[in-house]
Amino acid sequence: MLWTGADFTANPGATVYWWTLWALARASVLVFRIGVPMWRSDRHDIRVVDVTPDGRRGVVVRMRGRGLARLRAEAGQYFVWRFLDGPGWTAGHPFSLAAAPDGSELVIAARLAGDGSQRLTQLRPGTRVLVEGPYGHMTGQQRTARKLLMLAAGAGVAPLVALLESEPYAPGDAVLVTRDRNDMDRMRTTEIDNLAVSRGVRHLSLNGSRGESASWFPATHAAWTGSDLIRHIAPDLDAYDVFVCGPAGWMSAVRDDLRRAGVRDDRIHSEAFSV
Repeated sequence: MLWTGADFTANPGATVYWWTLWALARASVLVFRIGVPMWRSDRHDIRVVDVTPDGRRGVVVRMRGRGLARLRAEAGQYFVWRFLDGPGWTAGHPFSLAAAPDGSELVIAARLAGDGSQRLTQLRPGTRVLVEGPYGHMTGQQRTARKLLMLAAGAGVAPLVALLESEPYAPGDAVLVTRDRNDMDRMRTTEIDNLAVSRGVRHLSLNGSRGESASWFPATHAAWTGSDLIRHIAPDLDAYDVFVCGPAGWMSAVRDDLRRAGVRDDRIHSEAFSV
Protein backbone atom coordinates (compact mmCIF):
# COMPACT_ATOMS: atom_id res chain seq x y z
CA MET A 1 0.00 0.00 0.00
CA LEU A 2 2.80 2.43 0.82
CA TRP A 3 4.69 1.77 -2.42
CA THR A 4 1.84 1.39 -4.93
CA GLY A 5 -1.40 2.57 -3.30
CA ALA A 6 -2.95 5.46 -5.22
CA ASP A 7 -3.95 7.26 -2.02
CA PHE A 8 -0.29 7.39 -0.98
CA THR A 9 1.60 7.89 -4.25
CA ALA A 10 -0.67 10.58 -5.73
CA ASN A 11 -0.16 12.99 -2.85
CA PRO A 12 3.41 13.73 -1.65
CA GLY A 13 2.10 15.03 1.68
CA ALA A 14 0.18 11.84 2.34
CA THR A 15 3.19 9.79 1.31
CA VAL A 16 5.46 11.56 3.80
CA TYR A 17 2.81 11.39 6.53
CA TRP A 18 2.19 7.65 6.25
CA TRP A 19 5.84 6.71 5.77
CA THR A 20 6.64 8.74 8.91
CA LEU A 21 3.94 6.94 10.91
CA TRP A 22 5.18 3.57 9.64
CA ALA A 23 8.78 4.42 10.55
CA LEU A 24 7.80 5.60 14.04
CA ALA A 25 5.74 2.46 14.66
CA ARG A 26 8.57 0.23 13.48
CA ALA A 27 11.12 2.11 15.58
CA SER A 28 8.88 1.88 18.65
CA VAL A 29 8.59 -1.89 18.30
CA LEU A 30 12.33 -2.31 17.77
CA VAL A 31 13.27 -0.05 20.68
CA PHE A 32 10.63 -0.72 23.34
CA ARG A 33 9.63 -4.33 22.61
CA ILE A 34 13.07 -5.67 21.64
CA GLY A 35 15.93 -3.29 22.38
CA VAL A 36 14.99 -2.08 25.87
CA PRO A 37 13.98 -5.54 27.18
CA MET A 38 17.21 -7.07 25.83
CA TRP A 39 19.34 -4.29 27.33
CA ARG A 40 17.51 -4.39 30.65
CA SER A 41 17.69 -8.16 30.91
CA ASP A 42 21.42 -8.16 30.15
CA ARG A 43 21.96 -5.40 32.69
CA HIS A 44 20.18 -7.25 35.49
CA ASP A 45 21.22 -10.81 34.48
CA ILE A 46 17.98 -12.31 35.81
CA ARG A 47 18.12 -16.07 36.28
CA VAL A 48 15.88 -18.77 37.70
CA VAL A 49 16.98 -19.95 41.13
CA ASP A 50 14.10 -22.21 42.18
CA VAL A 51 10.95 -23.86 40.83
CA THR A 52 8.45 -25.42 43.26
CA PRO A 53 4.85 -26.66 43.14
CA ASP A 54 2.13 -24.36 44.45
CA GLY A 55 -0.84 -26.50 45.43
CA ARG A 56 -2.03 -29.23 43.11
CA ARG A 57 -2.19 -27.17 39.91
CA GLY A 58 0.23 -24.30 40.45
CA VAL A 59 3.92 -23.53 40.17
CA VAL A 60 6.18 -20.89 41.73
CA VAL A 61 9.30 -19.58 40.00
CA ARG A 62 11.85 -17.54 41.94
CA MET A 63 14.44 -15.42 40.14
CA ARG A 64 17.37 -13.29 41.17
CA GLY A 65 19.63 -10.81 39.43
CA ARG A 66 21.70 -7.65 39.75
CA GLY A 67 20.18 -4.37 40.93
CA LEU A 68 16.57 -5.52 40.68
CA ALA A 69 15.45 -2.51 42.72
CA ARG A 70 16.22 -0.37 39.64
CA LEU A 71 13.31 -2.04 37.85
CA ARG A 72 11.03 -0.07 40.24
CA ALA A 73 8.51 -2.89 40.28
CA GLU A 74 5.61 -2.65 42.70
CA ALA A 75 3.37 -5.28 44.23
CA GLY A 76 0.32 -5.77 42.02
CA GLN A 77 2.24 -5.27 38.77
CA TYR A 78 3.22 -7.83 36.15
CA PHE A 79 5.98 -8.46 33.63
CA VAL A 80 6.02 -10.23 30.29
CA TRP A 81 8.49 -13.09 30.80
CA ARG A 82 10.62 -15.01 28.32
CA PHE A 83 12.69 -17.91 29.61
CA LEU A 84 15.74 -18.86 27.52
CA ASP A 85 15.22 -22.59 27.93
CA GLY A 86 15.15 -23.71 24.29
CA PRO A 87 12.92 -23.49 21.21
CA GLY A 88 9.84 -21.38 21.78
CA TRP A 89 11.54 -18.97 24.17
CA THR A 90 10.42 -15.97 22.06
CA ALA A 91 6.81 -16.36 23.22
CA GLY A 92 6.22 -13.91 26.05
CA HIS A 93 3.81 -14.66 28.91
CA PRO A 94 2.34 -12.12 31.36
CA PHE A 95 2.59 -13.21 34.98
CA SER A 96 2.05 -11.02 38.04
CA LEU A 97 4.54 -10.73 40.83
CA ALA A 98 3.43 -13.19 43.50
CA ALA A 99 5.48 -11.65 46.32
CA ALA A 100 6.28 -8.10 47.28
CA PRO A 101 9.45 -7.16 45.35
CA ASP A 102 12.32 -6.62 47.78
CA GLY A 103 15.08 -5.65 45.35
CA SER A 104 16.82 -9.02 45.50
CA GLU A 105 14.25 -11.49 44.18
CA LEU A 106 11.32 -11.68 41.74
CA VAL A 107 8.64 -14.31 42.30
CA ILE A 108 5.81 -15.43 40.02
CA ALA A 109 3.09 -18.03 40.57
CA ALA A 110 1.02 -19.55 37.78
CA ARG A 111 -1.84 -21.97 37.38
CA LEU A 112 -0.91 -24.97 35.20
CA ALA A 113 -3.44 -24.40 32.44
CA GLY A 114 -1.62 -24.26 29.08
CA ASP A 115 1.70 -24.78 27.34
CA GLY A 116 3.15 -21.53 28.67
CA SER A 117 2.51 -22.32 32.32
CA GLN A 118 3.28 -26.05 31.98
CA ARG A 119 6.68 -25.11 30.60
CA LEU A 120 7.51 -23.31 33.84
CA THR A 121 7.67 -26.63 35.67
CA GLN A 122 10.60 -27.71 33.46
CA LEU A 123 12.78 -24.66 34.10
CA ARG A 124 16.21 -25.34 35.52
CA PRO A 125 18.12 -23.17 38.00
CA GLY A 126 20.41 -20.84 36.08
CA THR A 127 18.04 -20.35 33.12
CA ARG A 128 18.30 -16.77 31.87
CA VAL A 129 15.17 -14.62 31.82
CA LEU A 130 14.17 -11.71 29.58
CA VAL A 131 11.57 -9.31 30.96
CA GLU A 132 9.32 -6.57 29.66
CA GLY A 133 7.80 -4.24 32.21
CA PRO A 134 6.77 -3.68 34.85
CA TYR A 135 3.24 -3.04 33.62
CA GLY A 136 -0.03 -2.42 35.39
CA HIS A 137 -1.67 0.08 37.70
CA MET A 138 -3.21 -2.24 40.33
CA THR A 139 -0.82 -1.02 43.02
CA GLY A 140 -1.05 0.50 46.45
CA GLN A 141 -0.87 3.95 44.89
CA GLN A 142 -4.54 3.53 43.96
CA ARG A 143 -5.62 3.35 47.59
CA THR A 144 -7.84 6.02 49.09
CA ALA A 145 -9.28 4.10 52.05
CA ARG A 146 -7.92 2.66 55.27
CA LYS A 147 -9.04 -0.95 54.82
CA LEU A 148 -8.49 -3.55 52.09
CA LEU A 149 -10.91 -6.08 50.62
CA MET A 150 -9.15 -8.48 48.23
CA LEU A 151 -11.21 -10.76 45.99
CA ALA A 152 -9.27 -13.40 44.05
CA ALA A 153 -10.08 -16.38 41.85
CA GLY A 154 -7.48 -19.04 41.02
CA ALA A 155 -4.07 -17.64 40.13
CA GLY A 156 -5.46 -14.13 40.64
CA VAL A 157 -4.52 -14.53 44.29
CA ALA A 158 -0.83 -14.03 43.44
CA PRO A 159 -0.75 -10.23 42.98
CA LEU A 160 -3.19 -9.72 45.86
CA VAL A 161 -0.91 -11.63 48.23
CA ALA A 162 1.98 -9.46 47.05
CA LEU A 163 -0.08 -6.35 47.81
CA LEU A 164 -1.00 -7.63 51.26
CA GLU A 165 2.69 -8.24 51.95
CA SER A 166 3.67 -4.71 50.94
CA GLU A 167 0.79 -2.44 51.99
CA PRO A 168 0.30 -0.85 55.41
CA TYR A 169 -2.85 -1.73 57.36
CA ALA A 170 -3.80 -2.54 60.93
CA PRO A 171 -4.54 -6.10 62.09
CA GLY A 172 -8.11 -6.94 61.08
CA ASP A 173 -8.27 -4.19 58.44
CA ALA A 174 -7.56 -6.50 55.48
CA VAL A 175 -9.83 -9.27 54.17
CA LEU A 176 -8.78 -11.78 51.52
CA VAL A 177 -11.51 -13.80 49.78
CA THR A 178 -10.27 -16.63 47.55
CA ARG A 179 -12.26 -18.66 45.06
CA ASP A 180 -11.19 -22.11 43.81
CA ARG A 181 -12.93 -25.27 42.68
CA ASN A 182 -11.71 -27.10 45.77
CA ASP A 183 -9.20 -26.78 48.59
CA MET A 184 -6.55 -28.74 46.68
CA ASP A 185 -6.42 -26.05 43.99
CA ARG A 186 -5.50 -23.27 46.43
CA MET A 187 -2.35 -21.31 45.65
CA ARG A 188 -0.04 -19.27 47.93
CA THR A 189 -1.36 -21.19 50.94
CA THR A 190 1.75 -20.77 53.10
CA GLU A 191 1.99 -17.06 52.34
CA ILE A 192 -1.71 -16.52 53.13
CA ASP A 193 -1.35 -18.36 56.44
CA ASN A 194 1.69 -16.23 57.28
CA LEU A 195 -0.26 -13.06 56.52
CA ALA A 196 -3.07 -14.21 58.81
CA VAL A 197 -0.63 -14.81 61.68
CA SER A 198 1.80 -11.93 61.22
CA ARG A 199 -0.44 -9.19 59.77
CA GLY A 200 -3.91 -10.11 61.02
CA VAL A 201 -5.39 -10.69 57.56
CA ARG A 202 -8.83 -12.32 57.63
CA HIS A 203 -9.00 -15.06 54.99
CA LEU A 204 -12.25 -16.53 53.65
CA SER A 205 -12.38 -19.43 51.17
CA LEU A 206 -15.39 -19.60 48.85
CA ASN A 207 -14.57 -22.91 47.20
CA GLY A 208 -16.83 -25.22 45.27
CA SER A 209 -18.66 -25.46 41.97
CA ARG A 210 -21.00 -22.73 40.77
CA GLY A 211 -23.78 -25.20 40.03
CA GLU A 212 -26.39 -23.57 37.79
CA SER A 213 -25.41 -20.11 38.91
CA ALA A 214 -23.24 -17.90 36.72
CA SER A 215 -22.22 -15.72 39.64
CA TRP A 216 -18.76 -15.35 41.17
CA PHE A 217 -19.46 -17.34 44.35
CA PRO A 218 -20.16 -21.08 44.77
CA ALA A 219 -23.48 -22.90 44.78
CA THR A 220 -23.14 -23.38 48.55
CA HIS A 221 -23.96 -19.66 48.91
CA ALA A 222 -26.78 -19.61 46.35
CA ALA A 223 -29.23 -18.26 48.94
CA TRP A 224 -27.27 -15.00 48.96
CA THR A 225 -27.21 -12.21 46.43
CA GLY A 226 -23.70 -11.15 45.53
CA SER A 227 -24.11 -7.65 46.95
CA ASP A 228 -25.50 -9.00 50.24
CA LEU A 229 -22.62 -11.45 50.53
CA ILE A 230 -20.09 -8.65 50.02
CA ARG A 231 -21.83 -6.55 52.67
CA HIS A 232 -21.77 -9.53 55.03
CA ILE A 233 -18.03 -10.03 54.50
CA ALA A 234 -17.28 -6.33 54.95
CA PRO A 235 -20.16 -4.63 56.82
CA ASP A 236 -18.35 -1.27 56.87
CA LEU A 237 -17.78 -1.44 53.13
CA ASP A 238 -17.36 2.32 52.73
CA ALA A 239 -14.05 2.03 54.62
CA TYR A 240 -12.49 -0.30 52.03
CA ASP A 241 -10.55 -0.17 48.81
CA VAL A 242 -11.39 -3.30 46.82
CA PHE A 243 -8.85 -5.16 44.67
CA VAL A 244 -10.14 -7.81 42.26
CA CYS A 245 -8.09 -10.31 40.24
CA GLY A 246 -9.13 -13.43 38.34
CA PRO A 247 -10.62 -14.53 35.01
CA ALA A 248 -12.24 -11.69 33.04
CA GLY A 249 -15.81 -12.98 33.30
CA TRP A 250 -15.46 -13.62 37.03
CA MET A 251 -14.08 -10.12 37.62
CA SER A 252 -16.96 -8.59 35.66
CA ALA A 253 -19.48 -10.39 37.88
CA VAL A 254 -17.65 -9.24 41.03
CA ARG A 255 -17.51 -5.62 39.87
CA ASP A 256 -21.25 -5.65 39.09
CA ASP A 257 -22.06 -6.88 42.60
CA LEU A 258 -19.64 -4.41 44.18
CA ARG A 259 -21.47 -1.57 42.45
CA ARG A 260 -24.82 -2.96 43.59
CA ALA A 261 -23.40 -3.01 47.12
CA GLY A 262 -22.62 0.69 46.77
CA VAL A 263 -18.86 0.66 46.14
CA ARG A 264 -17.75 3.59 44.00
CA ASP A 265 -15.83 2.83 40.83
CA ASP A 266 -12.78 4.72 42.10
CA ARG A 267 -12.59 2.25 45.01
CA ILE A 268 -12.57 -0.84 42.73
CA HIS A 269 -9.14 -1.78 41.37
CA SER A 270 -8.48 -4.61 38.92
CA GLU A 271 -6.03 -5.53 36.19
CA ALA A 272 -6.29 -7.01 32.70
CA PHE A 273 -3.14 -8.60 31.29
CA SER A 274 -2.49 -6.48 28.22
CA VAL A 275 0.39 -4.31 27.02
